[in-house]
Amino acid sequence: MYALKNSILLKEKYHEDVEIYILYTDMRTHFKGYEEFYGRAREHGINFIRGRVSQIVEIPKTKNLLISAEDMMLGEPIELEAELVVLSTAAIPSKGTDEVARILSVTRGADGFFMESHPKLKPLDTAVDGIFLAGACQGPKDIPYSVSQGSGAAARAATILSQPTWKIEPIIAEVIPNVCRNIKVKCGICEKKCPYGAIKAVVGQPAQVTAAMCHGCGTCVAECPADAITQMHFTDPQIFAQIKAGLDENPESKILGFLCNWCSYAGADLAGTSRFEYPPTLRAIRVMCSGRVDRDFVLEAFRQGAGMVLVAACHLPYDCHYISGNEKMKVRMEALAKMFEKLGLSPERFRIEYISAAEGVKFAGLIKEMAEQMETLGTEKIKAENEKLRPILDKMLSKKKK
Repeated sequence: MYALKNSILLKEKYHEDVEIYILYTDMRTHFKGYEEFYGRAREHGINFIRGRVSQIVEIPKTKNLLISAEDMMLGEPIELEAELVVLSTAAIPSKGTDEVARILSVTRGADGFFMESHPKLKPLDTAVDGIFLAGACQGPKDIPYSVSQGSGAAARAATILSQPTWKIEPIIAEVIPNVCRNIKVKCGICEKKCPYGAIKAVVGQPAQVTAAMCHGCGTCVAECPADAITQMHFTDPQIFAQIKAGLDENPESKILGFLCNWCSYAGADLAGTSRFEYPPTLRAIRVMCSGRVDRDFVLEAFRQGAGMVLVAACHLPYDCHYISGNEKMKVRMEALAKMFEKLGLSPERFRIEYISAAEGVKFAGLIKEMAEQMETLGTEKIKAENEKLRPILDKMLSKKKK
């Protein structure tokens, strides 16, 4: 925003006839009472022009400033001579924010401000239990919004402080000590991939999971190359059993979907409660986070003859309920997609999509689209591709059978 002065008091302080212009590229007055500020400014004679400023130069003779801009409403160039130009200033995180984030393991967004656990489901919580956000540490805010957020954060903290003990969800990861390869060689993959720093892998010892810090995303389980980690209630045998049951009959006409609990599964639920119609070809498997989707799950689905496989996650980059589980999944699944392409699998048969809890319409439309693509491919082509892949998949999944 470029302005000669953006204060309503300027007229009263200097002269009633002073002209004030505010050039803006985007004007939003979305908080309570903000529209009143906008209305009062116009009543005091401030002129708002939607435009893009191209340059500001000084006029040598008068020492005034000449603003060259484009009036976006008229689609024409304009010039304004001004005695004073005030640029809107950006708000940046305070000094030391990066150090606080490092010490507390609190995630920051691309703008440097502290990031909430989930913008819709947990707007006051951070990804670290017991640490809550209030005020401008999360981003620029006005006083009423900061006060209300402070009250909310205090209430959230009170729910913990009022309890003698605190219970966590029983979906934490567990290490199988005699299988962990960190005993023999330096590994530590699980330690690097855990979004919460809940795993420590000392060379020569099996990795250790700190139960109180584990949030149960399952990313470490999917990343472990030795299958030495399991997630309670979301174990590999349980999910393999669901894959087999979902593809028990006519698998080539089925879409097997791995949906994250907080976004895409909720989006599917919204599609159902909103009565959005889509073909009954989807067989959904719920996981707490898309980061839990092991590449072996996808391999097993195609080995069982699935027509299509869908991995649906929260939107990148900051919607993930578990900080970065969707990013870990993206890297893993994109590498798998390249492998399938080399093996001759039709690219449309393996999809990675990002769907929020509010996108029921998008979810229904996606399943319709995939069902149409599956019908276009035809049952015979799908069966032929599966038969070609099966010996390779059998070999790749041989360790799971042991």
